[in-house]
Amino acid sequence: LFDMHFQPAEQIHDNLKNLIKTNFGDRLGRYNYGANLKSLSFDLSLVGEFEEQVITNIRLAVETFLPVVEIFDLEVNTVDHDRDGPLPPGIAKVLITVIYNVPQLKIIERKLQAVIYAGG
Repeated sequence: LFDMHFQPAEQIHDNLKNLIKTNFGDRLGRYNYGANLKSLSFDLSLVGEFEEQVITNIRLAVETFLPVVEIFDLEVNTVDHDRDGPLPPGIAKVLITVIYNVPQLKIIERKLQAVIYAGG
């Protein structure tokens, strides 16, 4: 049912992915856990501010809940098509690419990509 990881590098990678995709209120007993990107999902009309807010939310969540991870680079790209073709009008696919380091485990510039759909 669930993927199990026995290597610390894989555990951190999975924890980072889950942190980015978790919204406030999703985690029982920890309301403020996550990057809370769902709250931004209809703010895409102001693309520059949207991307800046996504980056700010992710950096703050990582600093708070996964301080062992150092974000090296963070990139937010929006596209209006999916592998199945164009998306409906007003909807965009947002690709979030995080390149991170974990100095204690000698992990350098590992890449993680998350996808959210946004409109506005």
